[in-house]
Amino acid sequence: WINIMTDEVEIVSESVVESSGKDEHSNVYKRVLNSKNLSLNPCELSKLHGERGFHVHFGTQFGNIRWRKTLLSALLQDHKFCCLLNTFAFEKYREKSEHQVLKELGISEKSMKCIQKIQWNQSDLICYESSYRFPQPQILLSYSNQLLSHYLLDFASVAAVSVLSISNGMKVLDLSAAPGGKTISICQSLFGNDSLSGELTCNELDTNRRLRLEKVISSYIPSAIRSRVSVTGYDGTKMYLRNPQNCGTYDRVLLDAPCSSDRHVLSPKNANRKSDLMNWKYKNVLKTAKLQKDLLVGALHMLRVDYGRLVYATCALSWEENDAVVESAVTTWESTRNGNLRVVSPDEYGDYSMLNSIGERTEYGILVLPDSLHQWGPLYVAVLERIPL
Repeated sequence: WINIMTDEVEIVSESVVESSGKDEHSNVYKRVLNSKNLSLNPCELSKLHGERGFHVHFGTQFGNIRWRKTLLSALLQDHKFCCLLNTFAFEKYREKSEHQVLKELGISEKSMKCIQKIQWNQSDLICYESSYRFPQPQILLSYSNQLLSHYLLDFASVAAVSVLSISNGMKVLDLSAAPGGKTISICQSLFGNDSLSGELTCNELDTNRRLRLEKVISSYIPSAIRSRVSVTGYDGTKMYLRNPQNCGTYDRVLLDAPCSSDRHVLSPKNANRKSDLMNWKYKNVLKTAKLQKDLLVGALHMLRVDYGRLVYATCALSWEENDAVVESAVTTWESTRNGNLRVVSPDEYGDYSMLNSIGERTEYGILVLPDSLHQWGPLYVAVLERIPL
């Protein structure tokens, strides 16, 4: 009835769209499709639902022309595949050529031509991207430690860790740690160069996801380092109340928050795509944002006061789950006199600057979207620091 992928709005049935003037939702949808820029009032927003409501929501946020012509089509494409090399599994990996490493991962000479190494400004994490799937991880029998060779993950997970700017000896908390890719990335940053100084806490509330996380740790992390890694099952919004002895002690905190995962909802490979879009509600976006804000405030309590750094990350498109969450958490934090916060500029350091070069600046952070040259995303990142009063 409406073709949102064409340059022009195609209205197949005016009667369906207008519904005798009673279907307010359809009329709002028609207005969005015929407008380059449109803002909806809270009453209109609260009524958005279903697939039409989904497109209204993002058509208003990103502009109808961009949403229809570039961003939506980019989100429907297969995302790039990414793998993190498990440097703990390779002996003297720094002495090996990239060709040798890829060969040991089981990648053919032909496939190597389609693989690119992700270049960080600061991080030592070794990641590769490709338009094709990487081989499944394997135990490298030629090495004595019997660890899996690489981890398949999304670029967003490893990018969020790189922005933390971790160094040896720090105390780090991953508040929502499963399924495990971030844990491997943090361990490589924290315990690199054969360092055993430092401490990592991986928190995951869900029991099944926590068991999977523990399996990943045992399969990828050497036993000497595993003694420096603890797994907990706290509700992240209340961890500072349940674990007061560690409150305010972490140098770095990562909150890769649960979100609406809009690209997954849209994906043609999503077996539940039709029902997910049909059941989409703007009110659910607000519920998710409320949880994210509570998690972020809880995470801030765990952070060290003197310039401890927190990274808040999502793979959501909605402003409500990104900048709005940061703004609300900062307002709540400062209104309750918990201390001062500083929003860190993406220009200030290392790999945050790298994301800045491929993403779009927002009021509080960076939003990387797949209709850009690199085709990564969605990924939203914001960085906060607790500073002394």
